[in-house]
Amino acid sequence: MDKKLGISCELVSSDKMNHAWNIIEIGGKWYHVDVTWDDPTWDCIGRTVHTYFLLSDDQIKVAGTGDKHEAWVTTRTADSDLYDDAFWADISSAFCYYQGEWYYAQKNSSSMTLNKRSELLTGEEETVYTSTDIWGGWQGCFTYLSQANGQIYLNTGTAIHRLNADGTVAKVYEPQIPENQKIFGFTVRGKNLCYALQDTPNLT
Repeated sequence: MDKKLGISCELVSSDKMNHAWNIIEIGGKWYHVDVTWDDPTWDCIGRTVHTYFLLSDDQIKVAGTGDKHEAWVTTRTADSDLYDDAFWADISSAFCYYQGEWYYAQKNSSSMTLNKRSELLTGEEETVYTSTDIWGGWQGCFTYLSQANGQIYLNTGTAIHRLNADGTVAKVYEPQIPENQKIFGFTVRGKNLCYALQDTPNLT
């Protein structure tokens, strides 16, 4: 963070939790960032959440539904709540910056959407693409975004798509999928499209 991006970053640790995470400085204020708990890789490739991203001391104590952050040691105080209620806490896809816009995916009961904002905090959300090719009764959005070759790739329940430079979305690959399975994991690694066909989002 510091050497590559010029963002001050320090280690926070908790012996009681047997866990460590980061505290970073933005605009003279410090915020907790726990990328370990926001990257539940035991579920599936590509999955990410933003529950523990840029939080104050008070918020990281109560964030999430399971174990809580507690008894940590740091010389810094994270007393700004600027990002505590940011919309990204409910986003379970990656964020990709592309042609001056921030892209991310969301899901409701009947469809998923690819959305964009020009400014994350103040910009208006615009829907770029909508698909009803989703994941049955599973809660959560399992559309993952990955950048490669200057483009964004994403998945629906049964296919891989690409965001074109003109803003349209095109299907680029549709694998044969066994009955009762969906694409519950996706990323681009080098020149390879990597996807996981599963009947649940909770398998390795």
